[in-house]
Amino acid sequence: MDTTFVNCKKLNSEMTIPDSVTTMVSTFHNCSWLWKVNKLSNNITNMYQTFYNCYSLNTVPNIPSKVTNLAKTFYLCNSLVNAPSIPNSVTDMNMSFASCRSMTSAPNMSNANSVTNMSNTFSWSDSLTDIPTLPKSVKNMDMSFYYCSALTHVADIPDSVTNMYQTFGMCTKLVTCPNIGNGVTNMYATFAYCDKLTGDIRIKSPNVTNARSCFTSTGTLNKNVYIPFTYDNGVQSATYNAFVAAGYSASTRVNGVLLMDPNHIMHTVTINPTPADATVSIYSV
Repeated sequence: MDTTFVNCKKLNSEMTIPDSVTTMVSTFHNCSWLWKVNKLSNNITNMYQTFYNCYSLNTVPNIPSKVTNLAKTFYLCNSLVNAPSIPNSVTDMNMSFASCRSMTSAPNMSNANSVTNMSNTFSWSDSLTDIPTLPKSVKNMDMSFYYCSALTHVADIPDSVTNMYQTFGMCTKLVTCPNIGNGVTNMYATFAYCDKLTGDIRIKSPNVTNARSCFTSTGTLNKNVYIPFTYDNGVQSATYNAFVAAGYSASTRVNGVLLMDPNHIMHTVTINPTPADATVSIYSV
């Protein structure tokens, strides 16, 4: 059913797709009055741009378990509030829900163990307030949540991720930062213009090569950024060199950022000796 109803702008029937269908590339592209789809074929593998710019669409069924391509599937579906769960078969989510400006919650991705591409997946979805645990297979998070201006908290970034180019750029309500895994190499403008961001930020990867503008225009709120200062052999890590080259420092705050050595994280604990309580500070690796 590739391109079957492209530009049928007044199509507004409730649609049920028969199980004989295997591909739906751009099937309803620009069907701006389409508001509901009851059922999709269980045998579909490709949903590239299926509902692109169906801005009246507000009811969609589950994504079939054989779909691998969800690139731009719901791009510009501005009336979509609740997104369907992502099955294990999906690998490509490039711009899947970009500019879904009524969507408040991201889809359940607990079974999405094959996704590698989340470039621009939720960019400009500016009503999105929370996101689920991210798949441990994801590699590309280029602008995944760019301009999600209602987002306040996000999940940890898995070790599989290598590219975080502008991942949270313009997330102006983002308060806390996730732990960032040990695979990332590109952090260009990752948190640019996140001016509410504060607290401890932990970046595990020693191999970041691009940290330019990572925290540009994030205001003066204190952000202690824990990064690996050295490799095991004592040589300064690529991450340390990249952040210093980008203008950040371990001695002076820049945009509220102070680089910290994770080998010197301070923990405060309370112990209960007799006769009185005591509080001690412990530095641990």
